[in-house]
Amino acid sequence: MDLLWPRQKMDVIFMQNRSIDMIHQEIRDRICTGYYTTGQTLYETSLGREFEVSRTPIRQVLQRLALEQMAVTRTGVGTMVIEASHADCARALAVKARMLGIVLDLNLLANEQDFAVDLSIARRLLDAMGSQSAPDTLYRAFQGVHTLSNGLICDELLRMTDAMLFYRVAPRLVRGAGKHPNEAEAFLAGMLAQAGEGRPEDRQTFLRAAANASDAMARLLDH
Repeated sequence: MDLLWPRQKMDVIFMQNRSIDMIHQEIRDRICTGYYTTGQTLYETSLGREFEVSRTPIRQVLQRLALEQMAVTRTGVGTMVIEASHADCARALAVKARMLGIVLDLNLLANEQDFAVDLSIARRLLDAMGSQSAPDTLYRAFQGVHTLSNGLICDELLRMTDAMLFYRVAPRLVRGAGKHPNEAEAFLAGMLAQAGEGRPEDRQTFLRAAANASDAMARLLDH
């Protein structure tokens, strides 16, 4: 029985981490779509009750959001949703573009077996978007393209950094795209066109297009 304990403990830790990851992503999604607005307080107790977990994993999620600069914790006030400034978003997009360039230069592309599948999903999300300006629809379309490019990065640290940069700019990007949905749709369609049919040789072309998209994304940001 003692020999099984470490394995059982690891299983529990794995399930806890997976739960934290799921809650973290759900709250990120809510911030990006405007469900949680800038300045809104996120309470550990109410979130724990909603997700049926203790305050400890909720606190860990809020710490992650603070690291990503999507929220800030102030003593005596709590954790509030914040939004990066236009200048901060522009810098984040510039860093993202440079980092994707490094991935290409150092040949750090993952042998992504699901690239064609992810490409199909991204195109369906874009089709659902059309000329709509609903925040959730816009966000899912941008997220689909992000997932496609992020999955091509083989280095875990760079992949995590790329994700943090995307979610930092996503709230402003979605709101800005809502004012210019046709321009946003054309921008995303142009990027996905670079992915061709999802063949291995198309991956590098697509990632290069994603790296070069920084200026275009900056123009879609909400001022």
